[in-house]
Amino acid sequence: MEVTTVSTVISVVLGVICAPCGLFLGLVPMKAGLVTAKQSKASQMVSFIVAIVFIGLLVAGHDLETWAMVIGLVIGFAVAKIPALHAWALHKWPFFEPKKAAPAPKRVKKAKKK
Repeated sequence: MEVTTVSTVISVVLGVICAPCGLFLGLVPMKAGLVTAKQSKASQMVSFIVAIVFIGLLVAGHDLETWAMVIGLVIGFAVAKIPALHAWALHKWPFFEPKKAAPAPKRVKKAKKK
């Protein structure tokens, strides 16, 4: 495979685009019980678009571009998992806050038989 200037430019662009996608996916809660409906829809949409582009490039034989996408996603995800940055992002953007856990139902005591 010959690496051309166009291939290099596309790789850089895809890597730069995939880094925020990985950042977004890293900021969304990992546990399914903590994900809100909006977060779920948004992360599914981002994942679907990235997967379609990745599979298209893979089938077309553009190895450099697919590796650039993977590296961009991994770097973005890793940056999002830095504890200080993760806490700052949760404070800055309320969209990424986990769903509030429903309070546990109170136990009802059975009435005593007379």
